[in-house]
Amino acid sequence: MKYVLLLVFSVFFTNCNVQSIKEKDAEIEKLTNENEELRKYIKNLKWWVENEQNSYVPIVTVSADLSVLYLGIDNPISIVVQGFLQEEISITVTNGSYEKTKRGWNIRPISADEETAVTVQAMINDTLTIFGTRVFRVVPLSPPLVYVRLSSNKEIKVQNDFYTKTLNYLSSEQLKLFKKLLVQHPLVDYEVLSFSMKNMQNRVIENAEGEDFTDKQLKMLARLKKGETIEITDIIAIGRDNIKRKLPPVEIQLGE
Repeated sequence: MKYVLLLVFSVFFTNCNVQSIKEKDAEIEKLTNENEELRKYIKNLKWWVENEQNSYVPIVTVSADLSVLYLGIDNPISIVVQGFLQEEISITVTNGSYEKTKRGWNIRPISADEETAVTVQAMINDTLTIFGTRVFRVVPLSPPLVYVRLSSNKEIKVQNDFYTKTLNYLSSEQLKLFKKLLVQHPLVDYEVLSFSMKNMQNRVIENAEGEDFTDKQLKMLARLKKGETIEITDIIAIGRDNIKRKLPPVEIQLGE
């Protein structure tokens, strides 16, 4: 092993002033073809020589699906450092946790009151080298939307808001087709755990477990008269962060 190293270093340094490093790639690759440890060592050595002679700094690309990171969920990012394999790159993160994935990294911020910084680094000749840092703004997720799926597989968005009273006017034909209550968000998958339906005229309440409307709830809808209102309330949904959320109620009035 020592003799091989001496041979490689001799060839490398003797010619580095007359021939570019790129012209020696074929010879180095041949010598190190069956020695992975030596190959990594030579690769790091080449990087340092290029850096010293040409003031070379590797291009680091940190890209995310969005320009911000969302609080409390996994935000996928990809990192590319010119001249380094993915398994040679590591990161550190402030204001959040991270996890390596097949396609990159998942970053999960823990507070929206401060930014999240992702620092990219790698070991070069047993020395930790930092290549750069990208800072992301952290924002909370927007509230999810509530949809009703009809038996025809059509989905109707129904307005739900904590601060505004919005009536959703639906026809008797649409009410007859009620099948499932869905909670949707463009970034997070939600599962409806339970909800209730209240007749606003006689205050009768029917409960449902899961996302399916029950037979009693469907009968309540069928008995509605024009201008009468029902409220879908106590909507409990859970996202992939395993946090249960109680969503604002939805009011539906029978229109034409």
